Order: sequence, then structure tokens, then C-alpha cells
Amino acid sequence: MNDQKSPCPIQATIENLAQDLKPVTQCRNPLGVSLLWGAIALTYVMAVASMVGLRSNLSARMADPIFTFEILLALLTGLAATFATFLLSVPDARGKKWVLPIPATLFAVHLLWMFVRMNAEGMGPMPSLAFSYCWMDAALMAGIPAILAVVLVRRGATVRPVFLAFNAVLAMSSFGWIGVRLTCMHDTVGKAYLINYLPYIVVGFAFGLLARRIFRW
Repeated sequence: MNDQKSPCPIQATIENLAQDLKPVTQCRNPLGVSLLWGAIALTYVMAVASMVGLRSNLSARMADPIFTFEILLALLTGLAATFATFLLSVPDARGKKWVLPIPATLFAVHLLWMFVRMNAEGMGPMPSLAFSYCWMDAALMAGIPAILAVVLVRRGATVRPVFLAFNAVLAMSSFGWIGVRLTCMHDTVGKAYLINYLPYIVVGFAFGLLARRIFRW
């Protein structure tokens, strides 16, 4: 007589479902990854800005409250977008979904500020679009941090790839724009905002279209 009991049907079903599963690593702490990437990105941008050459009137510009407000606003936007990016690389956003609207809100403030300045000062003289050395600086400042961000995010498991891509581009463009403002002598709305932001807008649009492929599981 065989005394060995047959497995419970439910237990057998669980074992059948789980037999081909492989162990997975736990998602990294979004705050820790954010601090790591943010520190690397800001250090890299400052290093590139120093290599390109800081603007000759930087000391005077830093004493201008309008200029410092714009720099600080971009910095806060970049930091918030960085944290949101790596929160979104975790399916449940670690229960901190209240953080996610903050970067877009700060960016909206930045856009509103641009229109306020435009209404008060006008667009200002704008160089030809062929005048592209600032674009090259912008690409250089954001390139390496962008590659690193993609590598780190792909180790997670996002369920909102397009929204993640928006925040990632916002983080990179905010930090890169700070670097451009520290090196480029133009302060008009047309040059400082529209021309210098244009490369990031183009990259962001392309990044958004490819987000589902780049960040799929």
C-alpha cells in the first residue's frame, strides 16, 4: 500500500505555474539611484561648462535676482524630475505618487515665467538658427547623463514609460540648460529659452515616441 499522499491540487497548480520562473533582483531604492544620477549629472554638466568656458560676466549675472531665480527654478525642476524618473521605474512608485506632478508643475512655472518675460521685454534679438555652437554645447552637456539614465532605468520595471521619458528628458534638459546659461552670453527670451531649449524639445519628442520600446520589460 502506498502511504504517500498525492499533492493538494492547489499546491500542484502553484508548483506547475512556478516551475519555470527565475529569481529576480529587487528594484533599487529610487531615492538612492536619484541621488547617484543627480550628483553625476550635475558634476558632469559643471565640468563640461568649465571646459567650454564660463561666461565672462557670470559674477555680475549671479548677483541679478532674475538670473538666479531662473537657475534655481531649473535646478529644482531637474531634481524633482530626477526623483520622479526613478520612482516611475518601479511599478508602484514606492507609494509616493504625490511626487509625480511636482516636476510638471515646476516646468509650467518656468514656461509661465518665460511668457511673463516675453510680455515685458519682447523676444529680443535672435541669432540665425545656423548659429549652432550652443546646440553643440547643450548636446554635450546632456549626452552622457542621458545614456546613464537609460541604463539605470532599464534595470527597473516601469508601467508608465511615456511619463517616465517625459520626466527623464525634463531632468536632463533642466541640468543641461543650467550649464548652457552659465556659458552662453545671450540672456534674451528668444535665445536663452527658445533657441537653447530647442534641442531638448526635439530629443524629448523622439524619446517619447520610442519610450515604449526603450523601457519595455
